[in-house]
Amino acid sequence: MTSHNTQELTKNITLSIPDEIFLKMGKLQEVNWSAVAREAIEAYIERRDSPDLEPIIERLTKEKSKEYTAGIKKATEIATTASYANFDMIFVRYQEEVEKALAEEKDRRPKPGMMVSQDVYTMYGIPAVNLSHEKHQRLMKEVVVDEGHLKSRHMTMEFIRGLWDGLWEWKEKIDKLKV
Repeated sequence: MTSHNTQELTKNITLSIPDEIFLKMGKLQEVNWSAVAREAIEAYIERRDSPDLEPIIERLTKEKSKEYTAGIKKATEIATTASYANFDMIFVRYQEEVEKALAEEKDRRPKPGMMVSQDVYTMYGIPAVNLSHEKHQRLMKEVVVDEGHLKSRHMTMEFIRGLWDGLWEWKEKIDKLKV
C-alpha cells in the first residue's frame, strides 16, 4: 500500500538584503518575513503570467470609439435622408415614450445615477424627469427602430450614445433653421 503525502513540498531560498533593511526588519519581530517574501514572489509571478492588458484596453477603446462614431453617422444619415415630418416624429414619439416611462415610474425623487434633466430636456420643451440618461437613450433607440430608421434592436450602448448625441445635435441645427 502506498500513501501519498498531500502536503505541498516547500523549498528554502536565501535572500540578500542591505544591512539597513535588515535592521528595520529586526525591529518588526512580529512579522513573518518568510510569508512576506513568499507573497511578494507569488504576486510577481502572477503579474508576469498575466496577459498584457494594454493592447486589450487599447483595442476595446478603439472599438468603443468606432461604435460611438457609427451611432453619430447613423444619426446624420437619418437627419439628412428623412423628411422634416419623419425626423420630427422621432422626437414627438420620444416625448410620448418618456411620458409613458414616467407614468410607470413610482418614485419620482432623484436617486443616485438618475439625471434630473432640467438642462438638456427643458431646452427642447421636454419636462424635467427622473429617468436615467441610459433610459432616455434606450427610449430614443426604440423610437428610431419603430419608425423604421434602424433594422435591429441589438446594438451597443456606445452606438446608442452616438445615435442619441447625433440626433439631438441635428434637432438643434434644424430647430435653428425653422422660421
